[in-house]
Amino acid sequence: QVALGALVAGVFINPALADRVGLTAAIADVRGWPQTMEALEAEARARGTVGIVVDSRNLYHGLQFSGRDRLLLRTWRGWNGALNHAESVGGLQSGTPGVWLMASERAGWEAFFRQDFDRMEPAGEVVIELGPKRQRRLTLWLVEGVRPVTRTREELARVP
Repeated sequence: QVALGALVAGVFINPALADRVGLTAAIADVRGWPQTMEALEAEARARGTVGIVVDSRNLYHGLQFSGRDRLLLRTWRGWNGALNHAESVGGLQSGTPGVWLMASERAGWEAFFRQDFDRMEPAGEVVIELGPKRQRRLTLWLVEGVRPVTRTREELARVP
């Protein structure tokens, strides 16, 4: 147990060790959060946005940890209420003013996102290398005029 614990600790302390022992994919999601926040923050500041809105709790929590005391961070709500902690504490509310940089792991959801904003314009993408064969690829939009539509859980489940 001690040897296994030491290996696990070593992998998280030294990500290169994870690559050498073939565990890159196992820890890819815990890598690159500071770089992701820096890239999104640079995009948001360059465009003069109020803050960053993301489309998943995983993104929200990873960025929240890496970006405390930086730009405002909110999460998009796909349903009528909060489905998780991220949406409870950081959900983008109807009528929230200003232009926001939206970062999405779900590029195929664009039509779904568009329903909730008066304006949504493509703004490129951010790609963060997480290991030899893994990337965090985020599609970016500038969004404004938050007006979430009413959806059922069944409608949300049908989204690609």
